[in-house]
Amino acid sequence: MRARRYGDVFFHCDQVIRGLYEPFVRDWHAAFGSYRERDRLAGLLVLRTEDLLDDPVRTRDTLLQFLGLPGSPAAESLPRPTMSYRALHVDALKKSAAQPMLNSTRALLENFYRPHNLALAALLGWAKTMAWPTSTVVGAAELK
Repeated sequence: MRARRYGDVFFHCDQVIRGLYEPFVRDWHAAFGSYRERDRLAGLLVLRTEDLLDDPVRTRDTLLQFLGLPGSPAAESLPRPTMSYRALHVDALKKSAAQPMLNSTRALLENFYRPHNLALAALLGWAKTMAWPTSTVVGAAELK
């Protein structure tokens, strides 16, 4: 029983650690160089899943430019994602029978992640709101 309890603690800590992108990206930039600062093949490009699903054409163009590849077919000819990032998020929560996050828990997590997300946004040259968009907040009504 004791081992299970410690395993549960590690699992929950691991979930929090997974959301700390900034320290890891900073290390990767130290190893590979920033895309903005160095030659494109030596740099590191970070793309968000949200952008791949919600703005695939612009994200594809960013990736092609980073790789030094020519433009690709017209946007109309490319397959489109079947769901937005938000819709996939809601669907995954429903399938796992997730309960809505308490407002107090969300406030604690937002305060914990805020400095890391702001540092990530600064490191990558993103708008501050890109690090944790409020569009990912899912309410109780959506989980029914």
